[in-house]
Amino acid sequence: MTSTADRRSTILFTNHALAGRGGTELYVRDLAVALRGRGYRTLAYSPNLGEVAEELADLGVPVMGDLAALPEPPDLIHGHHHLGFMTATLAFPHVPAVYVCHGTKPWEEYPPSSPSIRAYVAVSDATRTRVVDAVGVPPAEVITIPNFVDVRRFPPRTALPASPRSVLIMSNRATADGFAGEAARVCRERGLRVTMHGSDSGSPVADPSAPLSEADVVVAAGRTALEAMATGCAVILADTWGMGGLVTPENFEALRRGNFGRQTSRGPCDHESVAAELDRYDPVGSRAVTRRVREEAGMEAAVDRWEQVYASIQQTAPVDPTSVARAAADYLAGESAWVRRGHEWDRTVATLEEHAAALTERLDSALSDLAQYESRLAEAESLNHSLQQRSLEQPGIRESGRGLARALRRRAAKAVADRAALQPDGDHRSDPERSV
Repeated sequence: MTSTADRRSTILFTNHALAGRGGTELYVRDLAVALRGRGYRTLAYSPNLGEVAEELADLGVPVMGDLAALPEPPDLIHGHHHLGFMTATLAFPHVPAVYVCHGTKPWEEYPPSSPSIRAYVAVSDATRTRVVDAVGVPPAEVITIPNFVDVRRFPPRTALPASPRSVLIMSNRATADGFAGEAARVCRERGLRVTMHGSDSGSPVADPSAPLSEADVVVAAGRTALEAMATGCAVILADTWGMGGLVTPENFEALRRGNFGRQTSRGPCDHESVAAELDRYDPVGSRAVTRRVREEAGMEAAVDRWEQVYASIQQTAPVDPTSVARAAADYLAGESAWVRRGHEWDRTVATLEEHAAALTERLDSALSDLAQYESRLAEAESLNHSLQQRSLEQPGIRESGRGLARALRRRAAKAVADRAALQPDGDHRSDPERSV
């Protein structure tokens, strides 16, 4: 595959969202803008528009939330995420397409089957396996194009110090709890300056190049990890899925095949694993990783590969609209099962919430009773103490006070036992994550 596509072509990108600054959102932004710079007309469609959609529009890439707004069909569909992608194939049943799988777990990443799809592209070994398992194509027919970094946006920082002084934890899932909080605690114990960025931490950044240039060590994964390597930081792969470890010249190739993500996990991101990876800090090795990333993982090389994919697709036979419609019917039949299961789950959650509310009401009542018992017990203790002062002169009164105190203690102990029996084991409301 050495030829390139007709650069007068119109390419329509689809993505489940162009709102928050997630991995595929920024992938679409960078690739659409780069192709536009080479002469292509690029467009973007998503039912969920926001910040990244505005960026694309400002950079000259038209964005739409309704395909009816497109005056004429594109020459090719570049799809991410099956719902929006299949919508586009139905809207333009004559147009050939390429489908890209970026994730192994998310439901929206599941690879669909359609005659419109003339090529499947994966970004890692694991996503290639997902495509093979989902649609049954031979592994050799799935094209792998690893994620890239625009090295022009991430200039090399000054040389790393002999020992690290600062750590940047960057992930949209980073919070004071979980993996990020654990990593931050270990770093602070060593006297390192820690900064945390990401949407869940309440500190998102539109341009990560600035904080990356100031960090010696970066704890990140995926796209952010690649950008940190290009900048010249020592990178420890970690996220909610666990610990991938320090990126070195020796493990770089294997970690890249895992997309610097979930597939690289060797275990939990805990105090012990974070400390072990910090101990492996090696500025010379990290500098070698930076050179390799800037030479091999740059955006221009990836865009070259994409042009070759587009050219091969444009040379295939015309798409049969009737077969596209049949495939879409099969697809919708499969998705309707997910919708039914979603409704069933909603009913289950509603039942559990009602049960939890009833338990909470009983618990509140028991706690109220316990508070009354504790108040009466305190009064009895005070009375008993007073009676003890007079016990030498009036022993009968002392014994009566002790009996009252014992009775109240027994009632209070019973209330505590009732509260323990009513206490739920955990939160009955769970997040109905659906993964394929």
